[in-house]
Amino acid sequence: MHILCKSSNGKVRNRGFHTCVWRSSSQPLHDPGKTFWRIESRLKKFKLIQFLKVKALFGEPNLIELRCLYDAPGTLTDKLFVDALRAKTIKVSLETMSERLAYITNILEIPRLDQKLFWQWEKECSYNILEIAQPIRKPKKYSGYVKSPSSVGGKNRKLVQPDPGLFEWSSIETIDFYHALTVGELYLGKSLVIRLPDDGPNKVRNGHKNSLHV
Repeated sequence: MHILCKSSNGKVRNRGFHTCVWRSSSQPLHDPGKTFWRIESRLKKFKLIQFLKVKALFGEPNLIELRCLYDAPGTLTDKLFVDALRAKTIKVSLETMSERLAYITNILEIPRLDQKLFWQWEKECSYNILEIAQPIRKPKKYSGYVKSPSSVGGKNRKLVQPDPGLFEWSSIETIDFYHALTVGELYLGKSLVIRLPDDGPNKVRNGHKNSLHV
């Protein structure tokens, strides 16, 4: 194994820190194998990913931190986070977006993604990020010898059917978080509309004054 790149934030001590590992999407050209991220942090895996998300929204992450975040499990399927990144590109102020994110996460009872969380964790979060390449081991030569038919799956095995009652079906409609973050209206269901904090009475978008109020 060898290290492809690394990034550090603060001082990481061996005691009291957690180790998180997930696959990397990059692939070394001259050394076929698998690559993965190894992060040592005071925060556990879920909180570490949340911190990297709020840092991407409200801080100044470097390229390694962004690549590590985008490869982290659940990041690119987090619609609120992805829509917040999109809203950031159209120059919605960070203060307004933070307030709207706080309202949305509070109403929906989902993990926070606001600026105050970033400020809270920024002082506490220390970590080392390593991207590591692991070459593929050469497979052992196959001799052709088999102990018994069961070792190659010769015995009949019953297929286990999943119990439909174990699945959780969600009736929540898809929410347009991008509209909520940029315009300030959160639609929940067919009739419930929640108005989120506004940039101010003089804010103009697309040639029209925004009439939303806090």
